[in-house]
Amino acid sequence: MANQNGMVGQNAAGYNALSGQGAIPAGHFSDMQHLDRNMDALSIAVQENRAEWQLIEELLLRASRIQGRVPRDDSPHLTNGVHPDPPDVPNVDHLQPTVEQLQTELAAVTARAEVEKAERDHIIEEYMNAFNSITPAIHEYRYGYRTFMHNTLAHYNKLLEQAREETLNARLENQAWQAGLKRLSEGLRAASQARDEEGMPWKRRIAALKEENRILRARVGWDPPVDSDDEDDEAAGAGDRVPAGAAAARMPETRGRSTQATQLPVSASELQL
Repeated sequence: MANQNGMVGQNAAGYNALSGQGAIPAGHFSDMQHLDRNMDALSIAVQENRAEWQLIEELLLRASRIQGRVPRDDSPHLTNGVHPDPPDVPNVDHLQPTVEQLQTELAAVTARAEVEKAERDHIIEEYMNAFNSITPAIHEYRYGYRTFMHNTLAHYNKLLEQAREETLNARLENQAWQAGLKRLSEGLRAASQARDEEGMPWKRRIAALKEENRILRARVGWDPPVDSDDEDDEAAGAGDRVPAGAAAARMPETRGRSTQATQLPVSASELQL
């Protein structure tokens, strides 16, 4: 039992395995199995001692019954100076060897019972000492294990909370970045539209002048001018060109100049803008 008491700290882990607390090391499990086998052996020895003690009690009871049925020498009950023989008791001479044999067996059984009782008391005492020494260790181990699991769970919950916060911050930052890109795109689009609107009057004026030049050249019978900006005029759209009605409305203003153009020698380069 000294080795078993020395392994209290190691055997404490087996209690958690039996109570469903989780897996334990192999060494602790083997020590716990060894302790369980010893406990089973002690319980079997106690049961055997109890059975033998019951047998001894039965033999003592039988011996006491037999001794009570045998007449004593100092018995005052005499009939004509002779002990009366009870009807159910055999002759004393015949029973004397049996009584002596029973007394011998009784003494032997009593001695053996005393020895076994001492051994049983010693085993029970060792069992109680081991139980009293291992129970606080088991409780301490369970408390430490529960504290460790609680701290581990709290640590993991803290890590999960930090991960959630980091993910949320990353999402908010991404949303802010996307909103900034959207504002930048809208600003660039607005600036491009404002720039187009700012140059639109000049484009319309240039288109009107080109149309007027074309009409004037057609009136004097010259070929239409070759303009490298025709592609740009086509890209500007129908809104950039001056309608025919607008050009015709401007004709009275330019009619005097066209008349002079027919009278004066005007080169084609002077009419181009």
